Amino acid sequence: MTYTQEVQKLFGARTLERLHEELDTPVIGACDVLVCGGGFAGITAAVSAARCGARVVLLERSGSLGGLASLGMVNYVTPYRDWFEQVVGGIGAEIIERLKETGGLEGEYDVTEEHPWLAERLGWKEELFGKTGGRTRRGVQFDSEQLKILADELTAQSGVEVLYHTQIVEARSEGGRVTLAVAETKSGRVAFRAKVFVDCTGDGDLAARAGAGFLKGREQDGKMLPVTSMFRIRGVDVARAMGYQRERREQYGYADLLKAAKAGGELDIPHSYILVRPTVYQDGLEVNGTRVAGIDGTDVFDLTKAEILVRRQAQQLVELFRRRVPGCEGAYLAEVAPLIGVRETRRIVGEYIIGDRDLPSGAKFPDSVGRGTIHVDIHNPSGDGYDIRPVRAGDWYEIPYRSLVAKGFFNLLTAGRCISATSVAQSGLRLYLNVFVSGQGAGTAAALLAREGCPAAKLDVSLLQSTLVKHGVKLCPDNN
Repeated sequence: MTYTQEVQKLFGARTLERLHEELDTPVIGACDVLVCGGGFAGITAAVSAARCGARVVLLERSGSLGGLASLGMVNYVTPYRDWFEQVVGGIGAEIIERLKETGGLEGEYDVTEEHPWLAERLGWKEELFGKTGGRTRRGVQFDSEQLKILADELTAQSGVEVLYHTQIVEARSEGGRVTLAVAETKSGRVAFRAKVFVDCTGDGDLAARAGAGFLKGREQDGKMLPVTSMFRIRGVDVARAMGYQRERREQYGYADLLKAAKAGGELDIPHSYILVRPTVYQDGLEVNGTRVAGIDGTDVFDLTKAEILVRRQAQQLVELFRRRVPGCEGAYLAEVAPLIGVRETRRIVGEYIIGDRDLPSGAKFPDSVGRGTIHVDIHNPSGDGYDIRPVRAGDWYEIPYRSLVAKGFFNLLTAGRCISATSVAQSGLRLYLNVFVSGQGAGTAAALLAREGCPAAKLDVSLLQSTLVKHGVKLCPDNN
């Protein structure tokens, strides 16, 4: 699909007339590397490119960096330390370690707390992960507000020029070379030139507008993963509320309450259980429990519908907790995340498309930019339930550089959840640990491309890999 086809499908029937404009847009910046989107992918891409000597501009549509990890309140990285080692290094590890210093909590990551149906299966751990040697996995929960501050510090210390309230609306390309990106700001429409462009928007906004091909949804029906908004509940006795779901297996994820509430017509959320954690400061609950299916996160009408529904669902869950969960008698809805959690939209077609089996089978690539162990994590696009496809303990998969290179483009890279992958593979690649890897891989490559002046597909992979290792990326296991 192309961006032109996508726009025609969305607005064609709604178009009353066409407005033809002649715009006089000032080009206000020229840099080595332009990074669009300031989530974890954008932060790691921009900082890594700057640390490699490039002049970097980072554009972000909101007023802070961090994306879903800050504005989306998805403030946990799991598993940060896997069974036998910490797989992710580099800037991702630096960010997490610095967040821990500001009050972040590291603890055992029990997959049954996120997916309680596993607890009912005898021998589930060995069945899913193989021999773990009695080891555990560790996750980190952090303060989203501290992340915003840390991201400002990291980018400033690295020499990245950040521009907030700047939304990409257009890109120009000639002969497979992106020449400039156009953005709308509070001050008006502006443009930026760069030697290399990195799309970290999540939705592939820059690449799509530059003319790159993309895929959306499942191959069989085009359906995409449902959207979710995190929310916080306060006015609760945290120990009692969390203790309830650990009394019996059937209460994990408050599954028994959800089942009864849906049967009684009190709840209409397509979830069989929800993920609830105490806040970092133990003064409330953070809930991953809303879910709206059938949403295209690049469709403004769908997004508007979803925003309204997730707030309604959050209120339903708070009322249910108030009635049924011990310690929540005085609970109230304190905050719904201002950024809705869109899991899947455009996947930019690259020089390699990461396949369905590449993650769970532990695929290795000669052009690897980093390793991952997080599972395929498919939230049912049509109802409740999940499809979890884990990586065996002690194994890992690799993310190839080719999946970051927009096919047919001289100077366009991607990172984060819009990289080149199937819908199945993207469900795992969208998660933070893999976003750190693709972000640093793309940012480092962009700096080298700006310096070397070669096409993205022709970059010396050995130079890229040695530079990544120099900056802390763990291409090999700790014991090699």
